[in-house]
Amino acid sequence: MAFESDFQEFLTTAITHEPYSGQDGFGMPNFKSGVSYSARVMLVRDGSRDARSVDAVNVSKVWLNTTTAFSIRDRLTLPSAFTPTQPPILSAGVVYDESGPHHTVILCGYGRR
Repeated sequence: MAFESDFQEFLTTAITHEPYSGQDGFGMPNFKSGVSYSARVMLVRDGSRDARSVDAVNVSKVWLNTTTAFSIRDRLTLPSAFTPTQPPILSAGVVYDESGPHHTVILCGYGRR
């Protein structure tokens, strides 16, 4: 269980996840109530693309202590030290270990190269 305690120590901050629930008559998104998760957020640079296949350069990688499913339509609120605090989700997926689902990793960000 050393990995498990090390992983918990790695998650030094918290984020809020608000699942997408639809849109109003003007096409604006609606979200369910937010849930807070222990997380690790790091600014990274990689070749990620958003939902419209636009290159993203201000990309944050978020590790979460949950196996909850995330959608690119959901809203994620990062700590105030990150700008923007509510970047769009580029991708999200559950990471598995030998016992099954372990944690979730999300890439989120804005920009063009």
